[in-house]
Amino acid sequence: MELGRISLPLTIAGLATLAVASTLIWLLLYEPVALAGAVNDGDITVVAQAIGTALVKTLAALVRYL
Repeated sequence: MELGRISLPLTIAGLATLAVASTLIWLLLYEPVALAGAVNDGDITVVAQAIGTALVKTLAALVRYL
């Protein structure tokens, strides 16, 4: 019964990790200059803003599809 109790939180954490990882891969492919500049400067705000924008656009497209 232990596995049944923790399976939902593990699933949610896995989906969140998958969303962030896929967004970072998308950024690496479509905005490599911004990502490289952020890594070089050590400034994570550019990356966080790009991830947030990409997630909002994805959710908007999903809602429009439904």
